[in-house]
Amino acid sequence: MKVPFHGIIPAVHTPMFADGSVNFGAINDYVDILERESINDIFVLGTAGEGCSLSTAERKAVAEQWIKLAKNRIKNIVVHVGACNLADTKALAEHAESIGATAIACLPSFFFKPATPKILAMYLAEVARAAPNTPLMFYHIPKLTGVTFRMEHVFEEVERIGIPTFAGVKFTALDMCDYGRCVERYGEQYSVCYGFDEQCFAGLLLGGQSMVGSTYNFALRLYKRLFDAYKTQDVERMKIEQFRSQKMISYLISEGLDVGLSKALMLPICGIDFGPPRLPVLQPTREKLDRVIQNLRDMEFFEWIK
Repeated sequence: MKVPFHGIIPAVHTPMFADGSVNFGAINDYVDILERESINDIFVLGTAGEGCSLSTAERKAVAEQWIKLAKNRIKNIVVHVGACNLADTKALAEHAESIGATAIACLPSFFFKPATPKILAMYLAEVARAAPNTPLMFYHIPKLTGVTFRMEHVFEEVERIGIPTFAGVKFTALDMCDYGRCVERYGEQYSVCYGFDEQCFAGLLLGGQSMVGSTYNFALRLYKRLFDAYKTQDVERMKIEQFRSQKMISYLISEGLDVGLSKALMLPICGIDFGPPRLPVLQPTREKLDRVIQNLRDMEFFEWIK
């Protein structure tokens, strides 16, 4: 049930007011930018979208707003439904299907973790049954979930038990050998999307057809140029854009890059106020944000995103 993702997939933020409530109105302004940049695919309510920091009711409402505003303007809308328990995950999966999500994505249970790839595949099969007509992507991000199985082995177990709607993986891990094996063995049948922005180059050269990332939100044109260079096999251009991405991300990591800083950058760079993150993530101080913007300007970042 492969979804025809191709190219750059922003993992979009969830805008919020100063009091922490969801700012639904800002989503339309965000869709305007994505449509203007000819973005075909988005990933909603993942890590960048703070899905796991929102209540189940909020997640349903945010998903509904994205579908309502973007359905006829952005081709593929993936809604992340993973939660810390199976009941909420299944409820969110059922809801996403009912509102017309192109696909759903699902984290593993990350408090009581699956002990083996087989158990993880059993868990995904339960989620799939709640949305039997919607492609299901596994969201592999071991740094945050602590579920560290090789995805090659997860694919094997998924195929062994049979999940008709299984569509692939959002692979946000550093093990490029595992990623390459997944692309080689399963890339024709499933979507194998790569999720570390600073390693797009490697993911593409290994055969990945789509990249999902959070820094795409404020550096979209840089990554679009990188992917365009890939399509024409302009390796030198790809290296230039990837090295720019790495310089920018390395600096932001030194400043404590997280969802709070990423959201704060959206106003000075994109003109949309995304507000603060949810606790326990903090919003950067005005002094810190001013320093970050000045340092980005000094490294010519604002020239890179024109």
